[in-house]
Amino acid sequence: MAREECWKTASAAASTSQSSPKVSIDQLDFRHHKSRPEQKDAILALPNLDFINQRRDVILIGHPGTGETLLAKCIAMAACNANCKVFFTTAIDI
Repeated sequence: MAREECWKTASAAASTSQSSPKVSIDQLDFRHHKSRPEQKDAILALPNLDFINQRRDVILIGHPGTGETLLAKCIAMAACNANCKVFFTTAIDI
């Protein structure tokens, strides 16, 4: 499936989906892993989207269940609210 088709499909699904709960960076447990308190300021700055203006990438990696998807959704929601185009996928789907 081409990227533009993925974008259209994702946009349509997002606009019709009423069951997906709202995500918030407040849901991230900074006590979950020992590296999180050290990275807390950097993590909390991501939804400010400064990395977009700086033309930098953000790569979220970690073991399953450690919050990468939650953080990615928080960043994506912030970007959507700032009228930025967002494409959300997993490494397997790339």
